[in-house]
Amino acid sequence: MRDCYLIAIFTTFLYAGLISPENESELSYTHVLFEWEQSIDAISYEIQVSADNMFQNIIASHSVASLIYIDEDNLNWDGQYYWRIRPLYSSGAYGDWSSSQTFTILSSVTAPTITLYESSSYQDGVTFLGSLDGNFSAAFDRDGNEIWNTQDNNIIMYNTNFNGELYGCHYNPQLENSYPGVELDLDNNYIWEEPNDEFVHHDLLRLADGNYIGIAESIQNLPVPESGPWYGACIGMFGPGMCNGNNFPWVGDKLIIWDKDTGQSIWEWDTFDYYSTNDYDGVYYDDGVYAGSWDLAFNLFRYDWTHVNAISYSIEDSAIYISCRHLSRITKIYFNFSDYTDPNNGNIVWNLGQQMPSGDVDCGHELDFSWQHSVNSLENGNIVTLDNGNLSDDFNPNLSHPISRAIEINPNETDSGCDAEIVWEYNLAEDLFGHASGGVQKLDNGNYLISTVGDGGTTLEISNDQDLVWEAKYNLNLGLIHRAYRASSLYPVEGCITAPGYTSIDPPYYPASGIYVPFLDSIRVDFVIHNNGSVSDEFIYSFQSTSQDIWYPYTQRSVQIDAGESQVISLTGHPYASDEGDPDYNDIELILESSSNRNFKKIYNFTVYATLDDLSNEIIPNSYSPISAYPNPFNPSALIEIQVKEMISSADVNIYDLNGKFIENIYSGFLNPGEYNFTWTPQNLASGKYFVRLDSREVTSVKELIYIK
Repeated sequence: MRDCYLIAIFTTFLYAGLISPENESELSYTHVLFEWEQSIDAISYEIQVSADNMFQNIIASHSVASLIYIDEDNLNWDGQYYWRIRPLYSSGAYGDWSSSQTFTILSSVTAPTITLYESSSYQDGVTFLGSLDGNFSAAFDRDGNEIWNTQDNNIIMYNTNFNGELYGCHYNPQLENSYPGVELDLDNNYIWEEPNDEFVHHDLLRLADGNYIGIAESIQNLPVPESGPWYGACIGMFGPGMCNGNNFPWVGDKLIIWDKDTGQSIWEWDTFDYYSTNDYDGVYYDDGVYAGSWDLAFNLFRYDWTHVNAISYSIEDSAIYISCRHLSRITKIYFNFSDYTDPNNGNIVWNLGQQMPSGDVDCGHELDFSWQHSVNSLENGNIVTLDNGNLSDDFNPNLSHPISRAIEINPNETDSGCDAEIVWEYNLAEDLFGHASGGVQKLDNGNYLISTVGDGGTTLEISNDQDLVWEAKYNLNLGLIHRAYRASSLYPVEGCITAPGYTSIDPPYYPASGIYVPFLDSIRVDFVIHNNGSVSDEFIYSFQSTSQDIWYPYTQRSVQIDAGESQVISLTGHPYASDEGDPDYNDIELILESSSNRNFKKIYNFTVYATLDDLSNEIIPNSYSPISAYPNPFNPSALIEIQVKEMISSADVNIYDLNGKFIENIYSGFLNPGEYNFTWTPQNLASGKYFVRLDSREVTSVKELIYIK
């Protein structure tokens, strides 16, 4: 028996445990993610979901190569379910079923009417809705099946980054500022909440550095303008003392960036500092005056001056974009996201919309959008928004009624500002006029998702050629939907790590289970990252020793993995061997994160044992094999190495599947002494176990391969 060093990597899980959904949990979604721990010697798993605890009424049964299964087809509202898993071993035998866990799916909250007009043109995904009518949020599939909601938690979704981060507010009438902004998860837990020192409204986003940006009210006392009929109304109601001088409350807005950890404000931008109070809706023009929010000011005893209602940002363009509803204006603001102290932060790059007395509006004077809601910047620099169109019949005397429209604007930036033009627009029907709220999202396939409060709340998917592709009628009492968004799924970013070769050996060898590899000066252990989400994502993985002896210095790397695919990664270290018979060990931590969803983080802990004892016969039945393969598991190709000690007169190197079926021949012929390398790339084969076999008169050898798509 030849001497060899070995190390063993042990995870904290010796037997598979069910992680999610937790036992007796209550879920507010029908698309359910199941996750469990790795089992010893498992190459895949079978999961069963049943309507009864005896598993007589099986709802779903699937084989899974990773540790996650997402069911999007079989579960319904108002149901109780049970689930369990069992491992499949490399021998082809199944292990025992785990103990089962149960969960309940609560009730749906909406009853939308969905019509699919052009299935081939539909942008795949789920549609999220945030509604002020009833203070709830929900998500629907293509056919109108509700798949997620916020139950009775009074949560209104504002926005999403389309990679699983959800932003909104929760209504709490007991608070002075009754709509605090939050980031939430699918279980309606608050990941982050703004400090509620001010009235935050309409929008909230998380910046790339993890800090949050939102909109809050800013109030100053100013005089009532004397140029319109509202001045006389003010005098009649309150007298000159209130209407003259700085005595009447004007409500502006300010952008706030909060520190993600402390909740403290670290940057602010106030409309009173950057907009002229000579500009307000209801200004006289040569051809008359258009009505505005001054009509409500005296009843509310406050003038809603700017009413900023949406934010977006572009790191590449160093810009924050805002929609200022009551000035019918879209503003681009310079911001250096890497340096909050940059003195140019907050400078206006351009204002786009109706010209006003200040002369501060650079372009878009003839575009005639008004009281718009939402502002989404595109990669090409264009902007999409919903022109609510409250003043559309004032701007266009040919209109007999106001209309709402979705528009895409090219700002055409110039040295002096911009020269904007509308490059796409869609006019909504009269019954879909939305006097408030709503929004527009440009989808990945070039379609536009348009939401309006019209007709009880409606969302349309419109092709670039103006064809109606999909329609959702939410059938709400007031129809006051805030916005709707299309995302790829409830789980766009999701994944896990498996440790191939996680096995066990019998006592007296210590300990009894782990991953065993020969000890060398540099030890490599392979892991597999599985992308279980619905989008391609850059996964960030880091590892380090957590013991006093540093075998593995802190290392961080990243890998791009397409949806449904997997990638082998390697952990390389330099363990310190102890005296013979005295095993040494090292604890390591492996962390998996996502570059696009900052809430995705999974931690795996391992213990590495190194020993001088020769355990090769315990864990390697054939101590010598001429065949090796790397990586293993592999995707998309495996490098097969064959060491030939003596000449082989006639050899065949073949691939077989788990059932012994011949797949393909990768070599036939003579083999002289030396090393031979072959690359095998499976074509149209499923994930699973395969074998490479060397057959000759002199030697026969088999090596197991695990292919993971």
